[in-house]
Amino acid sequence: MTSTAHSVALPPGVGRSENILGVTHIYKATAEETGGKLICLEVSVPAGHGIPMHTHSREDESFYVVEGTVLIEGDDVQDGQPMGPGSFFYGVRGRRHSFHNPGPAAAKLVIVATPGANLEAMFGGLAVLTAQGPTPEKVDELCRRFGIQFDLKK
Repeated sequence: MTSTAHSVALPPGVGRSENILGVTHIYKATAEETGGKLICLEVSVPAGHGIPMHTHSREDESFYVVEGTVLIEGDDVQDGQPMGPGSFFYGVRGRRHSFHNPGPAAAKLVIVATPGANLEAMFGGLAVLTAQGPTPEKVDELCRRFGIQFDLKK
């Protein structure tokens, strides 16, 4: 990342929006704005949606629940721990995690990934796949190129 970081201030609902497999991402801070140090996303997760068990090899993720409830599972969190408003989860690279919104309402999360450029590029690719009609094989192939390994047996 060759850009220089600068301050970012955005009001609610403002930022670049992407549909990633039915989940809305609004970028509150992009890798370009932060000099690649991080990305910050406001994520709206519909009831019944989430991401299966996976491992990041290149970044850490932090999740803060603003609205609704998600179930977090992983190497360090067992049995689908319910996380409601005000809850926080830190997912360190190299450790498996997943999240799922059991419903009935959408959940809103703030997700920060450090560093950010790799994950932002992957999400861009997933937005294109979403528009084209993704297959599990294409999603898995794309994510692997960005160092994300799914564990679909869990």
